[in-house]
Amino acid sequence: MVAALHAIHRDGVTGPIAFDAKGDIEGGAVTLYRVENGQWRVIDAVPAALPPPAPAPGAGAIALQQLVNGLTVGAIYALVALGYTLVYGILGLINFAHGEVVMIGAMVAISVVGALIGSVSPPLALLAGTGLAALVCVALGVLIERVAYRPLRNAPKLAPLITAIGVSIVLQNVAMLVWGRQYRTMPETLDNAPLTVLGAAVTPLQGLILLGTGLVLAGLWWLIHHTPLGRAMRATAQNRDAAQLMGVDTDRVIRRRL
Repeated sequence: MVAALHAIHRDGVTGPIAFDAKGDIEGGAVTLYRVENGQWRVIDAVPAALPPPAPAPGAGAIALQQLVNGLTVGAIYALVALGYTLVYGILGLINFAHGEVVMIGAMVAISVVGALIGSVSPPLALLAGTGLAALVCVALGVLIERVAYRPLRNAPKLAPLITAIGVSIVLQNVAMLVWGRQYRTMPETLDNAPLTVLGAAVTPLQGLILLGTGLVLAGLWWLIHHTPLGRAMRATAQNRDAAQLMGVDTDRVIRRRL
């Protein structure tokens, strides 16, 4: 049978029909036709031989892949948790609105990148979106501190806690009014073709997230330990009243930290 197939060499409608020594079709799948009453009729579609399956990754490659995935997701969580920690360290307040501020920053970045992606290069659009999102988050943090938290600075602990929940609900509904309820995704701005490292697939986006998180954490460590603002932040976190007696403008420190 294989020898008979190997002897077939014909010109089909979709290309030449030929079989190799193993009886497989050369050059991919072939559809066979015949003319019947002046019309083309399909006789059969013969698929090409399937490629051999890729070898299964080893246990080490799987562990490394999960490590990379976990570090990437953990880096994003670390940046969000960093904001909670900075506010709680000074005010002793769990800022429930912090997640909504991050969400609004992300929506601003998506909107800006989506508006610029066709007119400027994708990396430039990403840089502009990130910069504008940071400015919006800064302005929003200052506004929340001035309007919602500062009037309750010396109030019982329950009052600013309930206020933070209220601010969170307000920001959620404002975001729904502006951007709607549908899911939104960031437009593609990077060539995200994965690189294989010791059997694990690492995308440029994952590398950018890890690098950016490392730079932010290193910069914050330097700010807190080697700048006058950092010393004022530590003093305010230890004892706000004593810091005020030593000339520290605690309102300015809290506003900058938010």
